[in-house]
Amino acid sequence: MKTGKNKLIALSLVVLFGAMASVGVAWANHPTRATARLIDTNGLSAGTVTFQVIEGKMAVTANVLLPRQFAGFHGFHLHRIGKCDPNATDNEGKRSPFLSASGHIGSEDAHNHGLHDGDLPPLLVNRDGHARMSVRTDHISFDRLFDADGTAVMIHLDPDNFAHIPSRYAPNGPDAATLATGDAGGRTVCGVVARG
Repeated sequence: MKTGKNKLIALSLVVLFGAMASVGVAWANHPTRATARLIDTNGLSAGTVTFQVIEGKMAVTANVLLPRQFAGFHGFHLHRIGKCDPNATDNEGKRSPFLSASGHIGSEDAHNHGLHDGDLPPLLVNRDGHARMSVRTDHISFDRLFDADGTAVMIHLDPDNFAHIPSRYAPNGPDAATLATGDAGGRTVCGVVARG
């Protein structure tokens, strides 16, 4: 009788440790922090953007250094593919830096710009070229950032109007390009989101 009880205890311990091990593996595969190391169109370092869950929301913190001529607001987005090729080309073979990162996260859901999950507040670059910003969002998660093709952080050349154009300026509403990207212009800085 004692032997049967010992076997049952041993079997229970095996099951318990097996469950704990699988939970441990799951936690090990789930990041608690991520970082995008930013590069400009010449492949030079331009700062970092970090991601960390705080109180159930993703804290996105940018620390960017650009040349002084970039002072002002810039479109700041998360793009669908984690590939930052400064020498990417368009369909006509013309150089189009970072086109490799595809469109904004959420643009594949047929939402207009301003409603994309990857749309973040504009980044304000100070007159000395520095930009620091932190924002919390529940529109993205680590699962979304680390899907099959990854994610890229993108800083655009121009301000982002989030497709908000009052009817007095455009009686027929914003055009297709504005609805797609908010007229944020070319892509000037990119970083692939990586664990750690």
